[in-house]
Amino acid sequence: MALNSAPLVTYSPNATVNIRTKNAKGLQAVLQHYSGRKWVTVWKSPGAVATASATAAASYTLSKRRTGTVRALLLKGPATVARSASQSLSYRKWPTWIQSEQGSSLFALNRGRVGAGEQASHTIQLYYTDVARRGRFQQYRAGKWTTLQNLSWKPRAGSWYSTAQTVAAPATTRTVTRKYRLVVDATANDAGLAQTVTLRHENPKDYTGYARQAHEIIKQYCPSTMTTIRPGSYAESMWPENRIELYPGLSAPGLKYVALHECAHVVQRITFRNDHARMSATLNAIYRTTGSSGYELAADCMAFAMGAPDTWAYYTRDCKGERAN
Repeated sequence: MALNSAPLVTYSPNATVNIRTKNAKGLQAVLQHYSGRKWVTVWKSPGAVATASATAAASYTLSKRRTGTVRALLLKGPATVARSASQSLSYRKWPTWIQSEQGSSLFALNRGRVGAGEQASHTIQLYYTDVARRGRFQQYRAGKWTTLQNLSWKPRAGSWYSTAQTVAAPATTRTVTRKYRLVVDATANDAGLAQTVTLRHENPKDYTGYARQAHEIIKQYCPSTMTTIRPGSYAESMWPENRIELYPGLSAPGLKYVALHECAHVVQRITFRNDHARMSATLNAIYRTTGSSGYELAADCMAFAMGAPDTWAYYTRDCKGERAN
């Protein structure tokens, strides 16, 4: 005989434990709970097991939230015929989950970095809550957590999600690493939540070496755009965290073209307010392309207009007429 797969967890005081039996026809199933240094019977099957192999649903009410130990017995009269292995049973509060289009982790879309003078923001709802909830958005300062914003969520009729609260990391032009924390208080039936994240607020003016060379090229058009130098042979513009990724080893003309091409993507997204669908449709109509081709060709033409050498063109050199507007 055996119980449910361990460990057993319930979020209701009315626990159900399945006792799986084999060759138990005619025997009585019993569930016991270890309490006060002894095993106490908390449930007995109303009758004998009717078939050779069967599952009995043992149910009983837990008096308080805690983790205990249970086991099952098979009895023939007062005699114990078989005994299961003991397993833990936890009566817990409902966990708290956050729901957001920006991810379930605080500031997930920023990937740990924020450009100078910008704010990381996150709009948060609570999943499956039927009572009002309170919390705080905090910053770690001088060895303690300081509350920046008090938060309050309310349930919404007919919805799985609460009302929304938006938090934002304070903007700074300094290059500095800061810790932030989202706290949701516990209730009688809901567990609390504390989620901590570290953000690097990064001012490109503080760059050195190759990254500084790239920033000097793009700063007129992308003054707060962060730059990452990583191994490889391709470049990329990362959004919405306003960052470009470049690869090392480019010649001066090559770096100018690649950096300005990626900066052009930043300008595109700012122009279209991160509406990727509208951006693609508009630029594909101009360049008579489909998919991602429109904004890639446009980024080349924009890079040339910003001073990149067209001898390094990867997507197009044809930037006349409507393409030049």
